Amino acid sequence: MSIDNNDPRLTAYALGELDKSERAEVEAALNASDDLQRTVNEIRETAELVTTELQGESFGLLSDEQRSTIEAEATELNGQVSTKTIKGPWLIRRWYIPTSLAASVLLAFTAWQVLIPGLSRAREFSPALVAATKARRVEYEGRLAQHAAENENRSL
Repeated sequence: MSIDNNDPRLTAYALGELDKSERAEVEAALNASDDLQRTVNEIRETAELVTTELQGESFGLLSDEQRSTIEAEATELNGQVSTKTIKGPWLIRRWYIPTSLAASVLLAFTAWQVLIPGLSRAREFSPALVAATKARRVEYEGRLAQHAAENENRSL
């Protein structure tokens, strides 16, 4: 399997995250290509640079003064209920009812537009359907009478 410069296994190799079989495969590819060796060296240099820069950063840790201020205020408020309101659920409830009503009205209007014209068309065609049904019934009754007469003649 060939390895190119964009293969994620090169990064995993540079960071020491490959198992033995994958590491052996990548090392074989590295021995065969100077370009892949340069890529792995660049990845290692970048990782070292990021590590060095992040070690010098403060990640927003509280100073001792800030920590003691917070602890003092927490002790002072211990047992008291906060009067601050949570805005998230209220906002959801505020829009829930109007949105539900609008959806219901839209659904009712759509049903009205779809069903009512269909019902009026059914009324228009119903006399024709009644006439066709009556004609089929007369034809069916005629066949029944004919079969009854044939059966009567056979039995004689």
